[in-house]
Amino acid sequence: MHTAKRFLLVPFLFFFASPSNSFALQTPTPAEQPPLVGHITHIEGDLLRYTPDVDDWIATVTDAPCGVDDLLYADTDARAELIIPNSSWIRIGSDTHIHIIQLKNDLTEINIESGTARLYNKSSTATIKTSTPFGTITSPPHTIFDLYLEEDSLLVTALEGSVDFLHVAD
Repeated sequence: MHTAKRFLLVPFLFFFASPSNSFALQTPTPAEQPPLVGHITHIEGDLLRYTPDVDDWIATVTDAPCGVDDLLYADTDARAELIIPNSSWIRIGSDTHIHIIQLKNDLTEINIESGTARLYNKSSTATIKTSTPFGTITSPPHTIFDLYLEEDSLLVTALEGSVDFLHVAD
């Protein structure tokens, strides 16, 4: 009887001790890391989010999540603040269109088509990459900059640290 129990126990232990079984603890690869999700911490006026399901802009509220592929629009006389878990803060002003492209531990990538924004990179490792119709601004850790985007011009002002601007030539 004891011999039969040992034969049943050996395959059971082998299954759980095997490094190839699906229950073994494994370190996730970077591709398996969950996506970052920020949240909207402040809204004054109307902040709209494009919803592809209904093909329309819908009002959003404070403390709503924001993430990759979100399109946001701060209406006339509106302001909003978004905080990303990688220590990126984005404050947008009136008539500002923003598209969130990527949110990773080491990168916040957004596209701003119009309006004004102040971007804070409070991280010690992440970079903020901001695309505009005129070019791309790269903000390394510990920087703050303002962006004023008009129909025919762009003004970038570094408030803390320095940022790089790559002009798109026509």
